[in-house]
Amino acid sequence: MAAHPAPALRPRRRILPGPRRLTPRRRVFWSAPRAATGPSLLQRRLVHRGVALRAGYVEGVAVRAAARRRGHASSLMGELERLIRGGYYLGALGATDGAVPFYLGRGWRAWRGPLSALTPDGVRPTPDEEGWVYVLPGLADFDLDLPLTVADWRDGDVW
Repeated sequence: MAAHPAPALRPRRRILPGPRRLTPRRRVFWSAPRAATGPSLLQRRLVHRGVALRAGYVEGVAVRAAARRRGHASSLMGELERLIRGGYYLGALGATDGAVPFYLGRGWRAWRGPLSALTPDGVRPTPDEEGWVYVLPGLADFDLDLPLTVADWRDGDVW
C-alpha cells in the first residue's frame, strides 16, 4: 500500500471564555483531513512545587483506524509540540492505552506523582487519572514524582 502524505494543517485560533473564569482562555483548533480529528491545544494552569505553570494541554488527537500508521498523528502532534515548546512551561495530555507507545516515542513522559484538581470544594485527589497523564518538557524543569494539580476547574473530566 502506498504511503499517504501527512495531513495539511490549518490553524484556527479562537479566544473562548474559560468556564467559571473572567479571563479568556486561548484554544488553538486545527483543521485536519478526514483521516484525523482536529485536535485542540488549550492553555491550562498546572500547579507544581507550589507554582502555577502555564501548560499547553492537548485534546482530541485521533486518527481513523483505516488511516493509521501513515504519519497523520505525527504531523498533528509535531505542530502542537512546537507550540508547546515555544510558549508553555510544559505540555500535558490524558493518554489512552493504544496511544501510550506513540507519545513515549515522541518524548512525552508519564506523570508518576499524585494528581489532583482544584475544585470548587478545594483540592481533591484524582487517583483514577494516575498513570494516564503525560507531560512534555517545555520551558520549565519538573519532577515527575512530585504532586501535580490542575488548577482550571471544568465539569466532566478535569484532566
